[in-house]
Amino acid sequence: MTSSEEEIYRIKLQIENLESERGELLERLHRSESREQLGRLVIDRFSDGLLLIDGSDRVVVANPTAASLLQMQEDRIEGQMLTGFENDHTAKLWIAINSSPEGGMHEIEFSNSIIVQAHVSITVHDGRTYRIIVLHDISRDKALNEMKGEFVSIAAHQLRTPLAAIKWAFEIALSGLQKDTDPYKAAERGHESSERMLELVNSLLDVDRIESSRFDYRFETMDLSEAVKLYLEQTAQEKALLHGVRLSFGNETGAPILISGDKQKINLVLQNLIENALKYTPQGGQVRAALTTTSDHAILSISDTGIGIPLADQSRLFEKFFRADNAKRQVADGSGLGLYIIRRIVESHGGGITFKSEPGNGTTFTLTFPLQHVREAISTPISV
Repeated sequence: MTSSEEEIYRIKLQIENLESERGELLERLHRSESREQLGRLVIDRFSDGLLLIDGSDRVVVANPTAASLLQMQEDRIEGQMLTGFENDHTAKLWIAINSSPEGGMHEIEFSNSIIVQAHVSITVHDGRTYRIIVLHDISRDKALNEMKGEFVSIAAHQLRTPLAAIKWAFEIALSGLQKDTDPYKAAERGHESSERMLELVNSLLDVDRIESSRFDYRFETMDLSEAVKLYLEQTAQEKALLHGVRLSFGNETGAPILISGDKQKINLVLQNLIENALKYTPQGGQVRAALTTTSDHAILSISDTGIGIPLADQSRLFEKFFRADNAKRQVADGSGLGLYIIRRIVESHGGGITFKSEPGNGTTFTLTFPLQHVREAISTPISV
């Protein structure tokens, strides 16, 4: 083979190699385009609204659901600044997502009929920061919850009046019957049942008022120590004797403990916690209420030597309608609303509630309330 033939052969090999590489590149490009098309198809078919926004609040990606929720045309969103739209929905979204730059969950009311939950997460790609926003339409869920709340409220109101009349009728019957007779026992059972039903109805109404922001508070300066002492002496002591449980109280400070509180609501907290403690503590056991303070807070602990709370149930203790398995075995009746109501009341006082429990060895609930001078400092405007 001559040198010219060798050169021609070498050029042919190079051409064949280039054709092969070209074919591979075209195949890779096709696969890449297919993946991109598939990714876009998934985004477009996603049932929730999806937005990708860059560091300058420019919309990089928006699916049709997001466009619909924002009341925008899909082809007018991508590539535009989120702040550039003359649209109330996009303005509300921008305000919400920029209220917490680190991301999180936001509930945004676009209109009376459209309410969305916006979940914002931060991601970094090629050194650039982006925000991924998922818009979930909760309008229907909200409407159903409102309807459910209205039904519960109406039903509870309609039940309370006849139940009160039934309870009153049983009280009259009991006053005229001889104790330890069958008629007296029957009337007593009826009276107890009507009381339990009234408690359930009142709890349902309390929950409805709490969740619709109609649970009115009348805050005033009050001595928490005196409130606890009076409740124990005037109400709880008699119930403790019936249960065969020792009841005690201690104020470690030996002085009044002033908080800003609603006396009626604080009594409701004490009633639920102490009655629960008595109810689930066996005869011969003990329930103790103790008070102390830090520089900023009053600390009330209510401990018992009762059945305790199973570990598997502890994470759900403050949920509505939840009752631990051992509690249901010990006392069949109960709404599971008491602790939910207590937590909401304590939090509305600026405080908190925690508990420690060991199955078979009792439970201690610890409540904190800001002292009066702390609440005054928070509510007093600062002059500058």
